[in-house]
Amino acid sequence: MLLPHLAGSLLLLLAGVAKLRRPDGTARALRAQHLPSSPALVRLLGAGEVLLAAAALAGLPGTAWAVAAAYAAFTAFVVVALVRGAPLSSCGCFGEPDLPPTRTHVAVTAALAAASAGTALGAGASGLDGLAGAGAPAALAAAGLSALVAWLALLSLTALPRLAAALHPSPATPRSAS
Repeated sequence: MLLPHLAGSLLLLLAGVAKLRRPDGTARALRAQHLPSSPALVRLLGAGEVLLAAAALAGLPGTAWAVAAAYAAFTAFVVVALVRGAPLSSCGCFGEPDLPPTRTHVAVTAALAAASAGTALGAGASGLDGLAGAGAPAALAAAGLSALVAWLALLSLTALPRLAAALHPSPATPRSAS
C-alpha cells in the first residue's frame, strides 16, 4: 500500500500548490456547496495540503492517517456535490477552471484514501524512508512508479474530463471550429 500512498501524497502536494497559486476554482466550488469560500481560506487549505504532503512523504508518524482523512473528505465533498446536482463547474482541486467532478474523481480519491489507510495500518514506514530498505535501484524504481501513479491519477482528474467533454459536448457547449 506504500506506493499508492506515496502517489497520493505527491498528488496532494500538487493540489496544494495549485490552490496556493489559483484559489478561485476551489473558492467557487466551496461557494456552490454553501461552504466558507474566500480565496484566503482556500490558500490556507492549499498550504495545509502542501505541509501534510511533505510530512507524509517524510514519513512522520500519523500522517498516513491524515492523508487518508483528507482523501476521504475530498471524496465526500465530490459525492455530495454529485448527489445534490448543484451547479459545480469545477472541483477546484488543481486550480483549473471547468474541470467538473466526476465518478472517476470519486473512485480515485476513495482509492487513495484506502491506500493511505492501509499504509497507516501497516507496521512499516509510511514515507519515502520506507523505500530505503529495498536498495538504491529498487527504491528509485519504486519512487518513479509512485510518481507515475500520481501523474496517471492527475490525468484521470484533469485530462479525462476534458476528453469526455470534447467527445460528448453538452448542448450548451459549442464545438470549436478547428
